[in-house]
Amino acid sequence: GITLIPLLSPSVSILLSLLLPPSLSCPKGCVCDGRTKVVDCRGRGLYDIPRHLQPDTLELHLQDNRIRGLGSMAFRDTPLLRVLDLSNNSITSVSPSTLLGLRGLQRLSLASNALRELDRRLLGPIRSLSHLDLSHNSYNYLGHTHGNAHGNGNPHGPLGMGEGYGGGGSGLPECEPKQRPRPVNLRHAIATVIVTGVVCGIVLMMMLAAAVYGCAYAALMAKYQRELKKSEETSKGDHGSADEKEPLENAIA
Repeated sequence: GITLIPLLSPSVSILLSLLLPPSLSCPKGCVCDGRTKVVDCRGRGLYDIPRHLQPDTLELHLQDNRIRGLGSMAFRDTPLLRVLDLSNNSITSVSPSTLLGLRGLQRLSLASNALRELDRRLLGPIRSLSHLDLSHNSYNYLGHTHGNAHGNGNPHGPLGMGEGYGGGGSGLPECEPKQRPRPVNLRHAIATVIVTGVVCGIVLMMMLAAAVYGCAYAALMAKYQRELKKSEETSKGDHGSADEKEPLENAIA
């Protein structure tokens, strides 16, 4: 005979949906390319890493979102990732085990975030990394390695394999060391001091000579003015005596 399978009740359907693992699909708002295995979630206003991604995803673009932190094994759902772009978010903290399991990661961008510190163990298990971009951050410690990285405001942009990062999983690259100041040549310093002293002495002597000359010139001019005034007064006195004698002579005549 024919056995009819009764329809499942709503309660049983809900129970099965809770027990069965969630289906792996493209996250809401993202664009997924099944052929190239690229997941594009840029500019979606995300606050966290999307969950339940396809495990064969090769590229994950999460730039231009609002992600603030990366927890432990944040990308455990996508172990085959080769490209991970987290630029232009608000990331302030990254767990040392964030990238655990991503042994094939080749390109990583954490540019334009708010990073202040990165643990040297972050890139420890990754042997294939060839491109690391840490530009435009505020970090002040990158751990101990043999490379260098582009930091906040560096005009050269992202760091590639040929630009100082050799991969190898030795940890994060550190900032370029400051150049040591050159030792001062003692003879050169003494000669500079002597020349400066001689020049200053000559200038002072010239200023003193100018002051003496100015005082002497002022004294001579004052003396000349006094003599000129005295001679004018004498000439006026002579003219007055001549005027007094003239009427007297006219009266006698």
